[in-house]
Amino acid sequence: MNRWSDIEKWLNATNFEKGMEAFKDIPVVEQFFSSLKNASRDSKERTATQNYRFKEGKEHIDVLYALPLHYEPEELKLFVREDYIRIEGLPDETIEMIKLPKLVKPKYCRAKIVEHELQVRLAKRPRPRKFFEHYIQTS
Repeated sequence: MNRWSDIEKWLNATNFEKGMEAFKDIPVVEQFFSSLKNASRDSKERTATQNYRFKEGKEHIDVLYALPLHYEPEELKLFVREDYIRIEGLPDETIEMIKLPKLVKPKYCRAKIVEHELQVRLAKRPRPRKFFEHYIQTS
């Protein structure tokens, strides 16, 4: 017997669906789910305001990140991956993850702070231009 059939039997035996209908009439449960919905809407609004922008050249990508007020330059840490950069040490212990528009070489990076803006220059990862021949196995 597989697990899914066991779960179906248990749900039928406990009348789980009918029990869930009773929860709809409880105001506390309704308030809880509406607060969850509002919280997700608020988080979407917060992430909609971007405090960074990109400048793209032929071989480089520049990420310009507007630093928040009351940041400590000595506390900032920058981590680079091929597709993301992560900025740590911001006020309120927030961590900023920024998805890059192109893949980069994570080892090649230059970062500096100019007028309350973190400027990160990353080298783009070149696209492979060569074709490689592969043999097809026949039966």
